Amino acid sequence: MGANADRMHMDVDAVLHHMAQVADVGQEIATAWAVRRQELEALEPGIGSGVIGSAIRAAYRVPSQQVSDAVTKIPELYAAMSEAGRSAVNEYVAADQAGAAGIAKATPDVDPRTL
Repeated sequence: MGANADRMHMDVDAVLHHMAQVADVGQEIATAWAVRRQELEALEPGIGSGVIGSAIRAAYRVPSQQVSDAVTKIPELYAAMSEAGRSAVNEYVAADQAGAAGIAKATPDVDPRTL
């Protein structure tokens, strides 16, 4: 967003660029988590299955699954944020164009880009 004295303007190129970055971060998280989740799962047999191992597994499983579930949702959240930002740009552009068309129709001698 840019301010110019008494008016505001959205820098749509900048917003679209940042929304693409948000989507990219979500994908990076998904990729990194897939690798880390496999690494963690590969280590779980080392906990063992004896009395102590069983006690550790009992305490470990629920929070481990909760973390996994939460991290798995993050890329979807980033994708949704990115889409919301792109949607806001589209709505802004449509409103700006409609406003400019209305001004042009009402005042044919005024260039709406100068307002």
